[in-house]
Amino acid sequence: MHVKTYQGTTTSEVMAEIKQDLGPDAVILSSQTKTVNGCKICEIMAALESDPGAQTNGNPLPTVDQPPFDWQTMQREWMELREQCLSVLRPKMDLELLPSKHRQVIRYLDKEGVSSPCLFTIWKRLVENADRSALRVLGDLLPITAWKTKAPQNTVHALTGPYGCGKTSTLLRMALGVKKHNPSARICIANGDHYHSKGRLFLKHYADISGFFYRDLTTDADWREIIEHKAQYDTVLIDLPGLNKGQSMAAWMEAECPGISSAIRYHLVLSPLYASSQQTAFVNRFRMPNTTSIIWTKLDEACTFGDLVSQSYATGLPISLFSFGPGIRNTIAEASHKDVWRLLFKHQLPAAR
Repeated sequence: MHVKTYQGTTTSEVMAEIKQDLGPDAVILSSQTKTVNGCKICEIMAALESDPGAQTNGNPLPTVDQPPFDWQTMQREWMELREQCLSVLRPKMDLELLPSKHRQVIRYLDKEGVSSPCLFTIWKRLVENADRSALRVLGDLLPITAWKTKAPQNTVHALTGPYGCGKTSTLLRMALGVKKHNPSARICIANGDHYHSKGRLFLKHYADISGFFYRDLTTDADWREIIEHKAQYDTVLIDLPGLNKGQSMAAWMEAECPGISSAIRYHLVLSPLYASSQQTAFVNRFRMPNTTSIIWTKLDEACTFGDLVSQSYATGLPISLFSFGPGIRNTIAEASHKDVWRLLFKHQLPAAR
């Protein structure tokens, strides 16, 4: 289709030009009147179906540029196709092939929001190994790497995730947990979010009253300095920004300080308060190539916990830490399978430790 915009002082003048240029078969796409330098201008966009050999007045008509590749549209179409495929698979998941106790587990996990691919894998393994316990099968699909308050020395950790998921408060809870285990530990907390002052003030306040070292990471030199001098601290914890829609953490880090991401252990911070599709979108945006774990926050506000299983199944990332409750102290727990089962089947929060 050939598209062209015409301007003139009156509508009749513009329409006459369109008819002369494109002919009587032209289609009007839009029409508007606007004021330019105090004068009223009539602007009309018209189009004509393409004719490979056609030319008007000896000149080729303008053509519409090819639209850029739309990754988000492609991803949405893929997700729709995936759901259609899963809807075909689901009827094949014959629960009658399982003993009663396993059928109850599958139905409960479905109600709790565990994803269809994960449910199908659990069902398949239980069918193939009817004597195995459902928890053992679940445990095989849910890796756990507990965050240790006695974390390896001279290690730089960074928390990445969307705004509002509790990264800043979780970072402080982690720092206080390390200090509780080792009061003499040299702990540095760093603010990498130079877009919002609230988190910076919050971190700096607690650094002052808790005896932590504090750094602002606003330039390339700041980032390189904290990496190069990490041996001065037992643990470095960095709070990263939540970013605007459409931005990815990998691209942001590369723009902020190219070449240092491999020196940092990233932890993806998520909350079960968000819908499963939103969780997947967050993972796609905030997961770094060397992300080492998922930290789940705001557990006390959630009503279902199926995503704890689904996201680890989909990403292969282990759960390392749980964060919950108001306040900063005594509100985290190192992850364990036992705590996941209590959350999933009893909606019982872990004990702070």
